[in-house]
Order: sequence, then structure tokens, then C-alpha cells
Amino acid sequence: MIKPLLVELETFSETLDEQEFVESVIALLERGTVADKAIILDFNRQWRSSVIEPSFTPQISEKTKKLASKALKRDAKNFNMDLNDQVLRFAIQDEVSKLNLELKRQQLADEEIKECSFHPVRSIPRF
Repeated sequence: MIKPLLVELETFSETLDEQEFVESVIALLERGTVADKAIILDFNRQWRSSVIEPSFTPQISEKTKKLASKALKRDAKNFNMDLNDQVLRFAIQDEVSKLNLELKRQQLADEEIKECSFHPVRSIPRF
């Protein structure tokens, strides 16, 4: 079906980019007969039927099984915790996260001040 296009390209030593090639093939399809189109459609069906289905089945390694077992035990332990204990634990974790974030912000501000050439003197308020 596309043999005339390929022969023409070879005869005139032309090269086509992707878009020009697609346009040329579409033009050939539009000019082609029903029999030519049937050949292309039949080839597509044959190609699809010859595609081999993957036969791979994933395997879980012993190390993964061991890690999953530990995680399940840890989650079961947390599940059995009293609701108040869980809320308290999450509140503590949240507070620690906030303190760490504030510490990082302070460190960034200190680094920014180090790079600055102007250092204001802070006076202690008198009462």
C-alpha cells in the first residue's frame, strides 16, 4: 500500500520528517481502493493477534515478607492502643514537628543575617 510512496522517496532521494510522512500516508489511504485498505486493516488484526500476552507473575521476596510482618505487628500494636493514647501521641508528634520547623526557620534567618553587612544593635528596653 505505501510501496509507491517509498519508491518515490527512493527515486528522488527525498527525506520526509514525521509530519510529512504521516500526511503522505494519509493521502495514499484516501486514494487507495477498498482492497488496499482491507490489506492494512487485516495486517493490523494479524499483528494484534500475534502479540504475546505477558506471562510474568510478581514474586514477593522473603525480605519483603519479613518487613511486612513487622509493619503489620507494629500497626496492630498501634491499633490496640487506647484512643486517648493515640491522640496524645499524635499531638506530641505534631508539637515536635512544629518545634523542628521553627528551629529550621530560625536557622535560615540567622544565616540570612550573617550574610548581611548591616547589623543593628538591639537595645535592652529600660523600665
